[in-house]
Amino acid sequence: MIHVVTGAPCSGKSTYVQDHRQKGDVVIDLDKLAQAMGSDARHSAPEAIKAVAFKAREAAIEEVCKSDYEAWIIHTKPTEEQIKLYDAAGAEYIEMDTDMETCLERCESDDRPEGTEELIRSFFNARKGKEMKRKTKTIELKAANGSISGYAATFIREPDSYGDISLKEHSVNASKS
Repeated sequence: MIHVVTGAPCSGKSTYVQDHRQKGDVVIDLDKLAQAMGSDARHSAPEAIKAVAFKAREAAIEEVCKSDYEAWIIHTKPTEEQIKLYDAAGAEYIEMDTDMETCLERCESDDRPEGTEELIRSFFNARKGKEMKRKTKTIELKAANGSISGYAATFIREPDSYGDISLKEHSVNASKS
């Protein structure tokens, strides 16, 4: 199974993968690839190293998508072409649902490179002013005790009111009612 972990910068993607991966799982992390290729920084790299790391990530993603490896791919915002590749491989999507303020606090406390705050704001501002269209459906459950709360979506290839396309997804911040 391929797990594609997405979300804003500083949303906890790498930490989530570290907490959920098993020994022997493939982990594709652009920051770690850049470090392996000579970058001294945890979250930034010189342009030459970054270019080579992107190519290495591309090759690694192609390899796991045509295999049956257990793999974790940390990918802030996959392109439409990358999503098609992930879909064809039956990938699971895990979106880090961390609010902007938390991401900005982590950015500051983690000494992230210049420009990270702007990337975080840009990530969240892309959704600003767009109201999510929602429909609700009440269902009756015949169970002992408890309740289920969730978000339903149709799995279509048309962008919703946020510009998102619903895909097979797993939400990290599921809340209990």
